[in-house]
Amino acid sequence: MRRAGEEGEVTVKALIDVNGRVIESQVERSSGFRRLDEASREAILACRYRPGIGADGNPVRMWVSVVTKWSLRD
Repeated sequence: MRRAGEEGEVTVKALIDVNGRVIESQVERSSGFRRLDEASREAILACRYRPGIGADGNPVRMWVSVVTKWSLRD
């Protein structure tokens, strides 16, 4: 990707379960480069998150948008 000069911003929509794991994800806004989009989805799947909290104070599944920026600059 670096040699190809690919950089950009990817927004991934992720469903976080009550344990903080991503159980579903999809590219919401593409960088224009399939490899960057897939790398963003893979990175998000490897992360753990705090689950959403419902009105009753208990953890709930929740959709979130996660932005990943890929830049060749320091």
